[in-house]
Amino acid sequence: MPSRYRGSAVRILFVVSEVAPFSKTGGLADVAAALPPAMVELGHRVLLVSPRYRGVDPETAPDDGVERAFVDHPAYFDRPGLYGEAGGDYPDNDVRFDFLCREAFRLAAKRRFRPDIVHAHDWQAALAAYLVHAGRTQQSKGRSPAAVFTIHNLAYQGLFGRETLARIGLPPAAFTLDQLEFHGRVSFMKAGLVFADVVTTVSPTYASEIQTPEFGHGLDGVLRIRAGRGELAGILNGADDTRWSPEVDPYIPARYSAERLSGKARDKAALQRRTGLPVDAATPLLGVVSRLDFQKGIDLVADAAGDLVAAGVQVVVLGSGDPALEARLGALADRHPRWIHATATFDEPLAHLIQAGSDMFAVPSRWEPCGLTQMYALRYGTIPLVTATGGLEDTVEDGVTGFKMPLLHTPAAQRAAFVRMVRTAAGLYRADRLAWRRMMRRSMAKDFSWKSSARGYEELFEGLLRRRTG
Repeated sequence: MPSRYRGSAVRILFVVSEVAPFSKTGGLADVAAALPPAMVELGHRVLLVSPRYRGVDPETAPDDGVERAFVDHPAYFDRPGLYGEAGGDYPDNDVRFDFLCREAFRLAAKRRFRPDIVHAHDWQAALAAYLVHAGRTQQSKGRSPAAVFTIHNLAYQGLFGRETLARIGLPPAAFTLDQLEFHGRVSFMKAGLVFADVVTTVSPTYASEIQTPEFGHGLDGVLRIRAGRGELAGILNGADDTRWSPEVDPYIPARYSAERLSGKARDKAALQRRTGLPVDAATPLLGVVSRLDFQKGIDLVADAAGDLVAAGVQVVVLGSGDPALEARLGALADRHPRWIHATATFDEPLAHLIQAGSDMFAVPSRWEPCGLTQMYALRYGTIPLVTATGGLEDTVEDGVTGFKMPLLHTPAAQRAAFVRMVRTAAGLYRADRLAWRRMMRRSMAKDFSWKSSARGYEELFEGLLRRRTG
């Protein structure tokens, strides 16, 4: 008998700890802003539940068909940060995000929204999968929702002491190797990996990588088990081309397209003026917009600064994070004011101008579940220079739409690989502008819209529900 879910609306309860433009620390917020409307466009119904952090005004929600409910609990969420302050996590994050998960179900019930799918994201929402599992009985199994858990970055796992179980009201029996115990601690991430019906992550290559000890952060065994059962999938994130496109971008002085590239030269000049670098169309300009930490590999940019200056490459870096790296980049900019500029606070207009005005865009991550900035760069015809890992491997074609370097295991080797990659790209930019423009146009022709990603989730959700209902 055909399933009622094939071609029918699926009700999705989307539980997430941040969502742009209301709250954001990284790419998770962008996914939460873009995937639900894309699912609505496909004919599904979505209720998104996220905390009401300080400054969040629910009345400013876009009119995109997504139903939104913000968990309004000032004692937990009316704070200066989302997850912590001054480089440290809030000590009650276990209680805060357990509350988010439980409130998601309460708010759904209050709205009489009965989900077919509970879609939980990263460790902060992972207990939603545990709660779905715990709430099932043999009699209600056919009517209970299915749980899907998406890993956005396995490195952040939500680890707490054993006393957390009592703090959030979970039974002591949950503290076992096959449930939430992880090296003597409680792992929220593991709750999602173990108890969801299906686990997804944000690119096909990352789905393979996290099954290895190198990228699995101690959870690769669990993930290999799920993959062996056909319960682990990699669905590439999309990029929001309504906000990140040189044809519509309100933050850049000159809009342009693959057919009319002349505006990009004006944007480059504007970026050079904005950052105090000499205005020179012939000098290759390398842009970086990133969180500053070890994962993102921005220390390689700092390590290679002398080589980049010697190669005649201008560098513009925008990003905050590791205070030592912020200070180091600032010192390099002071030492080489005609070649390097660094801004250590997030600046949305400048981020767009860097994408539009740079010739090349560096994403030298040591691991990258998906990555969005390289997709934005492709859309702007700004040639991405990336590490061959995770979503970077899946989105950039070496020598066709960008340049790749291998992931190496010593700092000196990785730095040398990065310098070679930049020199190769800068050499092509200087020597053969016709070939460079062909690469730009190939890059701009790539389609990473959310429509394709949403169809991947739709197929997964409908297949899961068909199997559960027989």
